[in-house]
Amino acid sequence: MAIDVLSNYVEATVTTGGTTAPAAGTVETWTVTTTENWPVLASGQQIRVMDKAQLGSASGYEIMLATAMGPGQLTTALGSGTAYTSLAVSALADAIASGDGLTLISGSTTQTTTANAAAAAGATTIDVGPAPVGTLTTALTSGTAYTSLATSTLSAALSVGEVVTLVDSGVASQPFAVSAAAASGATSVAVCALAPGTLSAALASGTAYTSLAVTALTAAVASGDSLTLVSGSTTQVVTASAAAASGAKSISVTSFTASAAFPIGTTVLDTTTPLTASAAFPTTTHLVVSPFAASAAFPDGTIVYDATSGTANGTGVAWQVTRGLEGTTPVAHVSDWTAVPATTAANMTSGRLLGSCSYAPSIGVQYAPSSVGVLLPMDPVNVTCAFRAPASGTVWATIAPGYTNSGYVGFGLTDHTTGSQVGAVAFTNSGQSLPSSSQMVTGLTPGDQYQWDLALGTNTGNAGIVRVQNWQINNQYYGAPATMAVWAI
Repeated sequence: MAIDVLSNYVEATVTTGGTTAPAAGTVETWTVTTTENWPVLASGQQIRVMDKAQLGSASGYEIMLATAMGPGQLTTALGSGTAYTSLAVSALADAIASGDGLTLISGSTTQTTTANAAAAAGATTIDVGPAPVGTLTTALTSGTAYTSLATSTLSAALSVGEVVTLVDSGVASQPFAVSAAAASGATSVAVCALAPGTLSAALASGTAYTSLAVTALTAAVASGDSLTLVSGSTTQVVTASAAAASGAKSISVTSFTASAAFPIGTTVLDTTTPLTASAAFPTTTHLVVSPFAASAAFPDGTIVYDATSGTANGTGVAWQVTRGLEGTTPVAHVSDWTAVPATTAANMTSGRLLGSCSYAPSIGVQYAPSSVGVLLPMDPVNVTCAFRAPASGTVWATIAPGYTNSGYVGFGLTDHTTGSQVGAVAFTNSGQSLPSSSQMVTGLTPGDQYQWDLALGTNTGNAGIVRVQNWQINNQYYGAPATMAVWAI
């Protein structure tokens, strides 16, 4: 089940997509720009968005489901089963660091891989999968047999029996076995065909043998072929004394004494059988251990999501959007319209709680308003309420500043950013009370974000004191919570 990731007070500008009115349920790819903190979506997470301009529309509004975001999209499709060392992508909206986990997302089809090199914002390729250990310096001809490959300086040592793959990214790939150890820094690799089988019966150290029990051979072994037994770093070379056909389950060998214990599953490598190139491999071909291969077909436009450090901020962020999820049927929008979050259509309807705040510290806090005729925030950190205006542009606000004792206290609302007064002011008479006030505020812009603070003031006479506390029985002080709530009308 997909999980909603909510972010209630942000906006994003849609720069590509959303300009047509397709059938409800149509999936589109959009590009958006935002400097605000939209949630970053991983596979299995989603957000609902709507057009801010539609909030006051008499015809209703369309709610859309965004199921993925990422720094870029594929510009070249990936073939199922094909090996790749790099991905061609749209100019990246954000930088990708070496080692970042990447997720390819195309509808319900996903696959993970890893960036093996950093890619700057604006880059159009991402190197993926394990880093290549080297590159061919001499091209291979299709159908030609090879026992060694000329390479660039190897970045890592290769051991006997290790399987390495030639990868002409997105074009061709072929695995082979290393027939002799190659040190880091070497410029050639001794190679052979993949091992035709593994031991199906263990060999005991110090015991003499004239045959090997093996799994059904995938390729024939000729008499006189040199065979290398490989178990981790332990190896031993033996010689086939008779031919063994493909499918055979034993190989006759010249008598030898096992130099170590070789367990079931030990690789039986025929180092005499060369590597025959299955395709033409150019000098751009990489040598990769366990390369990345596409598990399915990923078309152009597939989202590339940075699961490690991706961000939803910046330019060119990609969304995969399902149109007409709720509300009205899809409608066309002009380019550069503004999206705002929406969990359901009820978000902006009358009676919906848009925001609230309750502050009740265990140790009482006293506030002594001193501003005459002007409201100042009571506690803009703890007694403040943020919300997004409903389609009507009208809200019902209720506030209660806590407990007041002797003196006069004015209380109301101020804008958190500008400090200007919002709506009317209520005033307490001299004496103890638990004041509260409710009022309707009109003229708000549908879809805009607002944040209001509970604010206090006094007159020119006897200023009062407000005490906020989570009151308890037998407590020596009076007190009450300070609360705020804003409702849609």
